[in-house]
Amino acid sequence: MMNQTFLVLIALLTLTGPTANQALAAPSSRPAAARSNSAQTPDTEKPPTAETPADKAPADEAPPPTEEPQRTGPLPGATDTSPPVHKPTVLYGVGLNYQFLIVPQFFLKAFTEAAKSSGHNLYRHTFGAHFVRRKKHLDIIVRLMFGFMMGSSDDGNWLGRGHEWDELDYTEFHNLNFLWADATFIYHWQVAKGLFLGLGGGIGLGWVMGSVYTTSSSLNGTGAPCNGSNYSNCSQCHPSGAVCDKNGCHRSSLENNPDRDKSNKVPPVIPALNGVFSVRYDFWRHMSARLSTGIFLPGFWSLETSVEWVF
Repeated sequence: MMNQTFLVLIALLTLTGPTANQALAAPSSRPAAARSNSAQTPDTEKPPTAETPADKAPADEAPPPTEEPQRTGPLPGATDTSPPVHKPTVLYGVGLNYQFLIVPQFFLKAFTEAAKSSGHNLYRHTFGAHFVRRKKHLDIIVRLMFGFMMGSSDDGNWLGRGHEWDELDYTEFHNLNFLWADATFIYHWQVAKGLFLGLGGGIGLGWVMGSVYTTSSSLNGTGAPCNGSNYSNCSQCHPSGAVCDKNGCHRSSLENNPDRDKSNKVPPVIPALNGVFSVRYDFWRHMSARLSTGIFLPGFWSLETSVEWVF
């Protein structure tokens, strides 16, 4: 009986062995599965990722202050203590001049009965430098000038106003030049940017250089007086013994003439007077050009151009 009971127990263990093992193993596998499922969270349930400060500043944090541009001038309401920019009211400068002088025949006729020929005019060139003082609209210009006044081309028969024809002289001009200095005051009116019109005048003193020689001249050198119709033709009206053509006589033929004298009627010093109308253009603050015209004595009419640098 006991043997049968033992065999039945063996059979039951044989049949229920795997199931029992599974029952024993199940409790341990289920918690593992639960742990596995709890470790995995569905995508829809993922918590939002935390934003970095660079992405979004906290709501309670103030934005960084903006940098203001640096002030260069005085603060509003403050007194400017910087020294003012000073522009000189008086400018000084130097310049170069060219002057063209014209002495027309009608002006010569005012002082002479005969002036080489009835159509003789004087055209002369002068050069020099100047110093200028400029204050507002007034320019004070001091010039030093040199001019070629009369030369061999002006040699001929000349007769002063109020003299008789028998006093006619053949006159030689040996390098008769003029060196002078003058001061001119010119007031300007501005008519456009950099453009000024000026009006003024000046006075100076000059030194006459060179020599003048005169030789008595007569009709064909015979002593008979010439007249207004033939004095300009030196082949008809000339000193005795001179070799001449219609335009003049050879100086070498006059050197030993007993009637030839060095004139002492030319003053060594004479005044220089001028009245000018000018146009001045300032290229910039330190450089100007000027064109002037007007009366100039000795002479008659002048046309002058100059350029100057002022500081």
